[in-house]
Amino acid sequence: MVMSIVHRITGAALYFGMLLLAWWLIAAATGPNAYANVEWFMGSLIGQLILFGYTWALLHHMLGGIRHLIWDTIHGFEPAGTRDAHASDFDRLNRAHAHSLGGRLSRHGRSTMSDAQPMRTPLRQVRGLGAARSGTGHFWHQRVTSVAGVPLTIGLLLIITALLGRSHAAVVQILGSPIVAIVMLLFIINTAYHMWIGMQEIILDYVHEAKWKFLALMANTFFVFAVSLASIYAILKLSFGV
Repeated sequence: MVMSIVHRITGAALYFGMLLLAWWLIAAATGPNAYANVEWFMGSLIGQLILFGYTWALLHHMLGGIRHLIWDTIHGFEPAGTRDAHASDFDRLNRAHAHSLGGRLSRHGRSTMSDAQPMRTPLRQVRGLGAARSGTGHFWHQRVTSVAGVPLTIGLLLIITALLGRSHAAVVQILGSPIVAIVMLLFIINTAYHMWIGMQEIILDYVHEAKWKFLALMANTFFVFAVSLASIYAILKLSFGV
């Protein structure tokens, strides 16, 4: 429970921390003076604390996502006796259902098959019709972006580490190189979609009034699009000079 709450808190911190990354990229694409202002802020005490918190939240959220993925995909945490009991209950249910169906067929013949209700499991009935009318699609999209975010986050940290202490001209040259630009673009696109889904879940869980929920969902979409598109434009400007 506590780890899940902390995971959401770090996710919210990274959500607004994307403003920091967008500011840095836009300043690099604008010119030496704007980049110098960002470097001055990052070198101040407040800037250092923000960078430390952002890095900690980034690593903690990434590792927390891996943990959630393992919990979601690996079975067998329950005792062996519990698994055996569940399996035997399932077998008994299948036998009882087959016996009942056989009796109905023997009494009513083929007409029973045409008159009977469709035998659809609960999973079959609700697939694609979750509370948000989207089933488990967002759940798996969040997990996939979590997995993709692991190498992309490591790549981002390596790029930023390589840029520490370099001049504006060197930063522009490195960020504009094809490999670095592709890694940065993939990180921004993947992170933007991941944080859009994550903030949407937080809003749906904690904002209960319909009016405020609708406004919060709209603000979430606008924020994600604005920050991600500004960052993407900055990278393209660094790469192609557009």
